[in-house]
Amino acid sequence: MYKISLEFSIDGENPLDAVKEIANILTTDIYGLTYVVQNEETSELFTVDLAEEDVDAVLPLKKYEQFIINSKTMKKGTFTSVWDGGNEIITNAELDEETGKVIAESVDVDDLDLEYLDKEYFTDEEGNEYSICPDCHEYVMREKCFEGEGNGNDYDGQQICSNPYCESNLI
Repeated sequence: MYKISLEFSIDGENPLDAVKEIANILTTDIYGLTYVVQNEETSELFTVDLAEEDVDAVLPLKKYEQFIINSKTMKKGTFTSVWDGGNEIITNAELDEETGKVIAESVDVDDLDLEYLDKEYFTDEEGNEYSICPDCHEYVMREKCFEGEGNGNDYDGQQICSNPYCESNLI
């Protein structure tokens, strides 16, 4: 079983005009689109380009960013990066509670004479802190859950990245 995604960014006078433009594209140019496909059993991601020869049409995809984000799952707060034993850079950010992805305002640290990134974390408006993955720097860390002997899930205290495709989770 596969999940397939097509995403568009379309100019239109209103939502109906935008969808009509997509319908036009789908009826006239389905071979000019790139599809994102996920194997539901293995969670592997691929891009499929029907304009390519079959041997070149399917390529592995390491990272997929959801195009439309549900604002109901977004938490406002700040993103903090701590450098060189205490120098903090704090920016506005949002946490997608569903995926664990943090979207922060970017800051160019090249001109700030900072060398070592010590840690990063997201703080929501209620003061709750969430550690950021030290490998991908985009998702919060969550407790690893496993099926226990009881009726529910047990926690072993191990922190894993919210992004299931992060390299830190493949170890």
